[in-house]
Amino acid sequence: MKTVEKYGVLFSVGGTAHIRALIEEGVNNGSRTATVTGAWDIESHIRIPSDFTLILDGCYLKMADGTFDNMFVNEHHGTELGNTVAGTDRNIRILGKNGAIIDGGTYNGLSEQNSRKDGMPPIYMNNLIFFTNVDGIEMADFALHNFRWWAVNFIYCANGYIHDITLKGDDTCFDKDGNEYHGLSLENYFDMRIRQADGIDLRKGCHHFLIENIYGFTGDDTVALTCLPGRMEKEFGVEALPEDLSHVMVRHVHSASLDAGVRILCQGGTTLHDVIVDDVADISDKIPGILGRALQTVRIGDSDKMYGSRHSEGREVYNVTVKNIRSRAKYALYIAGNPIENFVCENVVAFDGGEIVDNRWEGYEFTAGRKE
Repeated sequence: MKTVEKYGVLFSVGGTAHIRALIEEGVNNGSRTATVTGAWDIESHIRIPSDFTLILDGCYLKMADGTFDNMFVNEHHGTELGNTVAGTDRNIRILGKNGAIIDGGTYNGLSEQNSRKDGMPPIYMNNLIFFTNVDGIEMADFALHNFRWWAVNFIYCANGYIHDITLKGDDTCFDKDGNEYHGLSLENYFDMRIRQADGIDLRKGCHHFLIENIYGFTGDDTVALTCLPGRMEKEFGVEALPEDLSHVMVRHVHSASLDAGVRILCQGGTTLHDVIVDDVADISDKIPGILGRALQTVRIGDSDKMYGSRHSEGREVYNVTVKNIRSRAKYALYIAGNPIENFVCENVVAFDGGEIVDNRWEGYEFTAGRKE
């Protein structure tokens, strides 16, 4: 069997065909389960059907060099049927054990800046896992390394449990002379090889998710809840499903992230509500990746309107609770745009010289923080 070497590991070529065959066998024999072992190069996307569990048992799966594709998508993702309620996929699980790794491999040059330009595909082709219109999801107990954009992306998905995930982004930079170095900082943003490298993103139409026990390093937001009227959301929209991003709990996120550990954003007339964020810690002093400080540990809203035609207004964002934040970032909490209806904030702690809050809400007095 032909192999390729990277990171000192020999990856067998043909991983896509191998895993597709395992999934087909699991469907045909009625087990609705497939187990992947070994180290494999993945050349193109692998579709996971409804009512199916994919077990990653100590395997190391890497995107092949030169690929512009996702690694795992749901069965009807990107199809005409997938944009309808009739095409909703259900009950898909990706469960790791024994140190399973999903890796983006060698960066392919696709970015938000050149997405859909000069023959480049859309930037979402760099998501390692991209699920759209799925009801019933579990992902757990594996690591995501070297993601080329957001590691995991969900649009119009419901009833998800994402837990015990370790993230290890790419901290490679190049100075003005082309010399490579490692470690991201707020001052060297334009030196970064990969920008906007989030960990786990919930987008428009996602609801009833629990995301917990997320650890590691990301080049941008570790967990992002962003409900925006973007082109990607329109491409994968399902007209008969609710558009709100709602009923989400995010807890136990301990990470080093250049931007935010958890980000909440809603602009342009979309709606986000009933969100609880509990126990977010900036651990940039404990794991490598960040030089200096992150920007903020929890970020709500934005002073810029680049993500939508306007800031959220009135009852477009409501019932948001943020509590138990521990941060050495520049700011433990950032709040901008318009104030949120029924916003609860408790126990925000800044230490090691970090500030408590960057408060840009007009007329809002912040009283929930302290310095250590």
